[in-house]
Amino acid sequence: MFRKTVLAAVLGSVAIGAVAQEAHAGKKGHYSPYYQDSYVTRGPTHGYEGFSRFGGYNYYCSYIRKPIRRCYWNGSREKCKVVAWRTTQICQ
Repeated sequence: MFRKTVLAAVLGSVAIGAVAQEAHAGKKGHYSPYYQDSYVTRGPTHGYEGFSRFGGYNYYCSYIRKPIRRCYWNGSREKCKVVAWRTTQICQ
C-alpha cells in the first residue's frame, strides 16, 4: 500500500513537471532551463538583476539576500547577531 502511494506521488510529480515544461516552452518558443546558485559572504552583497544570455538561453535573473543570524540567551532575553549573508541568484 505504501509503495503504491509513493509510486503514484512520484509519477504525479513527474507528469506535472512535464506539463509545466511544455507550458513554459510554448510561451517563448523554446525551453530555457532553470538556474540557481547560492553563496555565503561575510557582508551583504548584490546579485545580478535583469536579463542575461548564457549557455544559449535567454534568462531573467533575480536575487534574494538573507541574513544568517546567531542567537543566544543573555539571561533575560534572546539576542541575535548577523554573522553572514546568503545570496541566492535565480535565473529563469
